[in-house]
Amino acid sequence: METQFPFNLFEHNDIIQVSDNQKISANICQGKRILALVLPYHDIQEVSQQLFKIFSACNIAPEQVLVSNQLMDWGQIEQQEDLKEVFLFGIKPVSIGIHYNLFPYRFLGLGEKKVLLADPIDLILSQGQLKADFWHKTLKPYFIGA
Repeated sequence: METQFPFNLFEHNDIIQVSDNQKISANICQGKRILALVLPYHDIQEVSQQLFKIFSACNIAPEQVLVSNQLMDWGQIEQQEDLKEVFLFGIKPVSIGIHYNLFPYRFLGLGEKKVLLADPIDLILSQGQLKADFWHKTLKPYFIGA
């Protein structure tokens, strides 16, 4: 009897936890160009300051950056006209409703938005080579050129 039971039935399937993603109010994204989603356990104040420094080097004012450690639904993100770039720092695309394969550290155009999948921001900042590659191979060519 045991040999007939399919033990490996779910062996290759992933279980995806579906949560109620945060609703985006129109005024919270007004004037924001970049949405940076970070892991829920990150201290939002500390991470925000680091990201503001990074994007300031890209000639993006801190007022144009929205940092959140709450997941948001991709359908709602798409509706925000001011948002142009979405950075997923350690966030799985499927957890916000993106069902495309994203290559790490490369922008993918989805409609009017550009989406970038990256390692968690604390990992990027703690590893010198990863930080340099993120700047020289991703941010600098996209935002500054060269």
